[in-house]
Amino acid sequence: MRINKRIRLVSLLTVLTIVSCSDNASNLEGTYVREIPLKNPDTMIVTHIKNNLYQIEARQWKNGLKKSKSTTGTLDKDKIYFENGKAIELTENNEFLVKKFKYIKID
Repeated sequence: MRINKRIRLVSLLTVLTIVSCSDNASNLEGTYVREIPLKNPDTMIVTHIKNNLYQIEARQWKNGLKKSKSTTGTLDKDKIYFENGKAIELTENNEFLVKKFKYIKID
């Protein structure tokens, strides 16, 4: 019974991945690095899911360990709004402004 549930879950995730990847790629997709890095540069990976929905994964090094957080947000008026009400701003050069830090696309 568990194997059937796992197979269904894997097939559902596969179908969702194929459908989401079939949409036109966004010009915001890619890897972004902090403009003025600290010891280890923090990165953001932006993935276009569909329409104006984006997944953002933030990666950083803390105490020698790699930490990452992932969330989704919607693009509206040059800002990506998250479920918790916070937002990151998109500049005219397709760079992200998070608080006072600028993230530049490297891909």
